[in-house]
Amino acid sequence: MRNTVLFEAEEYGLYIDKLFNRYQMKTFFTLCILTLSTLSFSQTTGIDDFIWHYKQMPNVHSFKIGSFFTRIGSLFVEEQSARKVIRKAKKARILISEDSRDIIPNDIKYLKKDVARDGYAFLTNIRDGGDKVDVYIREDEKYIRNILAFIESSDDQFVLLSVDCRLTYDEISDLINDPDL
Repeated sequence: MRNTVLFEAEEYGLYIDKLFNRYQMKTFFTLCILTLSTLSFSQTTGIDDFIWHYKQMPNVHSFKIGSFFTRIGSLFVEEQSARKVIRKAKKARILISEDSRDIIPNDIKYLKKDVARDGYAFLTNIRDGGDKVDVYIREDEKYIRNILAFIESSDDQFVLLSVDCRLTYDEISDLINDPDL
């Protein structure tokens, strides 16, 4: 049986060699590597789909803020620790719904499950009266790369905040422990 498997593998290898010449194989492998690398560094499509779907509704507004505007905005922040954290933000996407009834609660639950599958980890849940904030992060070995916040207020507003960044836990700790804030 082992000889049969080796024989089939050799036949398969010969078939591939006949199908592609050396130049075509290099091109094929290069395209495969580029495709896989772009997929591994792409944004979460669940967040993009959620924003794209709901930004078309009448009482929902969507904004994108680039790194240039976050740097300019950080100039107006007096506290150094907060300024440092804001400058580390590469881009932010914000979805604001004036009436939370426009956003289907099951879609929010599905999005939370989807981002968990994409490597986001639940960080904290904050409740204050009728207001509720859920924060998720996605990190690699050293840095927090993405922060995602679901904000539901008691006056029927919903905000989804997605920030691409490069933060360490020490920088967040400095911000939390800053007595000036």
